[in-house]
Amino acid sequence: MLNRQKTLLIGWDAADWKMIRPLMNVGLMPNLKRLVDNGIQANLATLSPVLSPMLWTSIATGKRPFKHGVLGFSEPTPDGNDVQPVSNLSRTTKALWNILNQNGQRCIVVGWWPSHPAEPINGVMVSNHFQSAPKATQTDWPMLSNTVYPPRLEKVLAELRLHPNELTAEHLLPFVPHGNEIDQERDGRVASIAKTVAECTSIQAAATWLMDNEPWDFAAVYFDGIDHFGHGFMKYHPPQQAFVSDEDFRHYQNVMAAGYVYHDMMLGHLLERAGKHATVMLVSDHGFHPDHLRPQELPTEPAGPAVEHRDFGVFVMAGPGIKQGAYLHSACLLDVTPTLLTAMRLPVGEDMDGRSLDVFASPRKIETIPSWDAVLGEDGQHPKDRILDSVESKEAFDQLVALGYIEQPSGDRKVAVAKTQRELDYNLARSYMDAGLHGEAASILADLYRRYPLEFRFGIQLIQCFQALEMIEDMEALLNDLNARWRKASMQARDRLKKIAEIARQRREEMRQFKEELAQEGRSVPKLSDKLFSKEEQFIIRDLRAIARGNERTLDYLSSSVAMANGDYEKALSYLKKANEPESLVPGFHIQLGNTWLKLKQFSQAEASFRQALHLEPENPQALLGLCRNYLAQAQNQKAREAAELSIGLKYFNPAAHYFLGIARHRLQQTQDAIASLELAINQNPNFAQAHSRLAWIYQHESGDQARSAQHRLAALMIRKQQRERRKARTIPEVSNFRDQDIVAELPDLPEIEAQVLRRKPWLGLSLSHAGFQFSPDQEEKAFVTIVSGLPRSGTSMMMQILDAGGMRIYSDGERVADEHNPWGYYELEKVKRLHLQNDWLEEAEGSVVKVVSPLLPYLPRACAYRVILMQRATLEVVRSQKVMLEKLGHQGENLSEEKLRLALAEQDQVAKQVCETNHVPLLQMSYEDLIAEPEKHLQEICAFLKLDLDKQAMRLMIRPRSTEIGRPRLDRAC
Repeated sequence: MLNRQKTLLIGWDAADWKMIRPLMNVGLMPNLKRLVDNGIQANLATLSPVLSPMLWTSIATGKRPFKHGVLGFSEPTPDGNDVQPVSNLSRTTKALWNILNQNGQRCIVVGWWPSHPAEPINGVMVSNHFQSAPKATQTDWPMLSNTVYPPRLEKVLAELRLHPNELTAEHLLPFVPHGNEIDQERDGRVASIAKTVAECTSIQAAATWLMDNEPWDFAAVYFDGIDHFGHGFMKYHPPQQAFVSDEDFRHYQNVMAAGYVYHDMMLGHLLERAGKHATVMLVSDHGFHPDHLRPQELPTEPAGPAVEHRDFGVFVMAGPGIKQGAYLHSACLLDVTPTLLTAMRLPVGEDMDGRSLDVFASPRKIETIPSWDAVLGEDGQHPKDRILDSVESKEAFDQLVALGYIEQPSGDRKVAVAKTQRELDYNLARSYMDAGLHGEAASILADLYRRYPLEFRFGIQLIQCFQALEMIEDMEALLNDLNARWRKASMQARDRLKKIAEIARQRREEMRQFKEELAQEGRSVPKLSDKLFSKEEQFIIRDLRAIARGNERTLDYLSSSVAMANGDYEKALSYLKKANEPESLVPGFHIQLGNTWLKLKQFSQAEASFRQALHLEPENPQALLGLCRNYLAQAQNQKAREAAELSIGLKYFNPAAHYFLGIARHRLQQTQDAIASLELAINQNPNFAQAHSRLAWIYQHESGDQARSAQHRLAALMIRKQQRERRKARTIPEVSNFRDQDIVAELPDLPEIEAQVLRRKPWLGLSLSHAGFQFSPDQEEKAFVTIVSGLPRSGTSMMMQILDAGGMRIYSDGERVADEHNPWGYYELEKVKRLHLQNDWLEEAEGSVVKVVSPLLPYLPRACAYRVILMQRATLEVVRSQKVMLEKLGHQGENLSEEKLRLALAEQDQVAKQVCETNHVPLLQMSYEDLIAEPEKHLQEICAFLKLDLDKQAMRLMIRPRSTEIGRPRLDRAC
């Protein structure tokens, strides 16, 4: 019989005890403090790689990423032709709510990452696309389809969302008390705070409304605000770091604490609605370094911001039958789903990688089932052939780019797809490594290293795999290849950067000449950017600088590992001393140094190194394991046992720690406990030959169980035989050795930059939406570029014809000739289509009229003055008109519903208005239908807007409505 008690799961992305405990201690997080006091708490060990979509899917499934299928932030589309944000369609196993769905429980799931498109569960799902507001200023915006299930709740929930522009100064003052001192025209950080606060508030509003108004047994609510605050503002958190200016510290030092306090306030409302008899679990997927371990720079690689994450998140659980005021050791995020299933008296899947935690006040029997995936019945998952809509994915993708988790995709779709697949493969390999499956990881990494020879991270991870697999010769050969490749690449990159410096000099001189020419002509000088290179070029320069710097310390560190593997410990020590920076703040360095001292039997130096690592990071399981081994080497078995238990308490999936704990317990004559530890080490790593051998000895000499002794002895022999064969072959399946491999060091080029030095003007080419262009009313009329804009098929061609007839000069090349769809002509210019790639030619159009469709308006250069006539037509009519034209041309277009296209086009139209409004560009919005209905009135309006006496009689002749494919009067040339 099912337990109908309510269960609430709350996710705070990146929440960390190091931030929480000081705030609780001074009374700033009373709701979480009450939950902790009435329940059980723990560190929650994360997985590697520390990437949120992978981790939150592991939390919801109890399985590692290579089992659940979510492997990054983005993925290729099913046809392999484009890139989209990762979705729950990639998940290949049931989530907790699917299991509960099959067991008759009603679930509410709000904002889980990834949960789009919303699944048809028994209850309500609100996807992770719900809260994301557009950048434009409108405070109500259309919600993407498939954001809410069931659809009956779409309208009411959409109205609960909060747009950042609805926030006032009073809302933001707790985050930035001195916000009135910040120039928000130049500093966008306040806007990013507002965005995060608004999105958290939208999630909270949806969750609380649903908990109040919909029946539920289980609710899961996910907030990503702490993670967003961390990536943007943790660097400013006290104490002030050396690289943070006094001004930035003054303005932004309160953001992190205020973010946690706000989350605690929201927690209070959720707890109130859940009721005092509910079981509540609050977790985070990882932590966030708030102290001296904060990095000053991020790696120049995709997902580089993840280096700011810490390996431990938070775990709190409270409710009837849960231990009170207790502290739990050895919790991992994989344990969340198994523990909740046990709490709800449902069996745990044996194919889950986590385990049910010891959180219950009274012992509870843990039932199991081979796999929930094999259980038939309605589970609320999507059909296997469901495909993500391309329109639905755009905003989520843009946000990931803005946060720095993924790079802006290449304009070349094939390149973008290849890079995306590369990152998915890399994340899959690292997930295998995290589970101790180094053979599977090595096959993937070897292929990546060959295909991407300058992505040195692939080679570095592969060396670690070879070390774990005891493939020492391959390890050494790969290091030699990596070393030579790195040095050659560094030299070539430095040469390339010298050429780029010359290009920068030329562009700087060009900028100076441009200013002088404007001054000589008596024209006002627009505010210019200090950027000499485009965004795309800046990415390439960044990569070249990283390659040019090389990384001698990393190479020395790897060389130390090879020397250690070869048994040359003195040489290993010399490499480490060479790699060390004075007073290194990297715990891993001190752990490696301690391991080397330990091999040299310098026990006091080894202990000092391990303790230095713990001084830097007190909750470091590897440093504690180092102390354990150091104590065992000195026969200090009690201390060794305590250190091993502490290490396991931080990270339960830790086969080496279980093995050494088994040795310590055996020496302390705790035979049964020793056997349990050694068996657990083998359970976590079946190829652990030393653990098999130790168990074989114990069973033979102390337990008298000859059968088990023989079993473990045989297992150890077989494992060692396989290792010898692998070393003899110097390879594992699909991984060839790297000896005598050609060194390849082809560097990326700045695309055609040498040929375009005199034509590209990045310092003029920023988008209007970021340019701060100020319209000057006293500029001469000839300085204006008149832009006719609008959506395709909205009447832009008709407006061009009207202005042409009136006597204005049209800037067109005539390459697109008139046809049956537009017999009076399109008045287009081919190079407008490449406006987002090259826009320095607009100066040639001064005094003329240019047709630019609205999606390209943000790419106008700011060197010119503009006035814009924006054609508007009912978006549904535009959609249908485009569809008719595409059908006549023999194209089907996107496989999207009319409603989805309408929403996408409406957003494009809004962006066009926002570009003009933000940059003070004169704008005339002209309705296509009104112009046809009352031509004389609106022609007069056009002339007044342009401040020109045009031939209105000739212009009137260009307006010739006739019936259309949608049954309303129009011009068939509207396009």
